[in-house]
Amino acid sequence: MTERVPYRPRPIRAGEAWPIQQFMRATGLSHDALRRAKRRGLRIVQVGRRKFVLAESWLEYLRTEQERQTTEDSTE
Repeated sequence: MTERVPYRPRPIRAGEAWPIQQFMRATGLSHDALRRAKRRGLRIVQVGRRKFVLAESWLEYLRTEQERQTTEDSTE
């Protein structure tokens, strides 16, 4: 039997396109967290039946979330 190697997150770099399942493994996002991110602005690209996350979309989403959290913190 083959021993499973523990997964280690990998950085998302500009210029990359990630199939959804690989993206979720790389970021540690669950299905619910990905769904929430899509509602909050993460863009998903569909080609045929496959879905991808472009690294630029992920980085833009992170910046937007950072601004949103900063704004929420300053209003408290």
